[in-house]
Amino acid sequence: MIRFSKKFTSIAFVLMLLCASAFTVFAAESDMLVDDNGLFDSNEAAKIEEALDSASLETGWDVRIYVADYSVSADNMEEYYNNFYDSSDYKEDGVLLVIDNDSDRRIIITKGDAMQYFSDERMNDIKNDMKVYLDDNDYYNAALTYARDVESFYTDGEDTDGSYENVELNKKDVPIIQRTFDNFGVFIIVIPIVAGIVFFVMTLFRYSFHGADNTYDLQGNSKLELTGREDRFVTSHVTSRRLSNDNDNNSSSGSSSKSSSHGSSGVF
Repeated sequence: MIRFSKKFTSIAFVLMLLCASAFTVFAAESDMLVDDNGLFDSNEAAKIEEALDSASLETGWDVRIYVADYSVSADNMEEYYNNFYDSSDYKEDGVLLVIDNDSDRRIIITKGDAMQYFSDERMNDIKNDMKVYLDDNDYYNAALTYARDVESFYTDGEDTDGSYENVELNKKDVPIIQRTFDNFGVFIIVIPIVAGIVFFVMTLFRYSFHGADNTYDLQGNSKLELTGREDRFVTSHVTSRRLSNDNDNNSSSGSSSKSSSHGSSGVF
């Protein structure tokens, strides 16, 4: 019995070690921070990863930082990194901070549900909070501030009083019913009401008069006519031929696909 207990204890201890090792490996493989430019040392990277994982767990979004090892022009950063997010294996809801250290440019991209939490005012807040450290080239504390602010915005809820000029919606991403109400909602509501009022008034006006003056003499105004009529049918044949148009084959050429829905801090 004692030998069995010792064996059982040993097996349980080994299993606990295996589970702990698996958890450690899983934690180490977190990729919320991708530092392709070697901006952070290993200790800084571990703490930033922890902060990003905490924000991601709290919000349910992907809260990420990408340090690029190449430069993109300021005019193209928003479109480029929005497409970068779409083409990566990320969640539909997320926030991405891109650090282009070589050109000293940064940008924040919001996607999906996260866009509703980043009003223009909050976008300015997070940039100002980060710039306190960025002005001293302290990217480590700037990254931690970014993660904390994202989590704080989520905890505070959607900013219903803020403006959202930073958000660009692609109509294809918005349901057709919502687009219809956004564009014609007033007419959809007002026209039926006006039509109902007009119909009600006309009906009330018609039935408000009674008596002989407003009756129709059916017998006096009726007459019967029997006449012979002959119908002749003429058969015609129409031949049509579709004329080719050189533009048919090239109608899709030169069209550009619009960027998917996203929010942007702009380059800072």
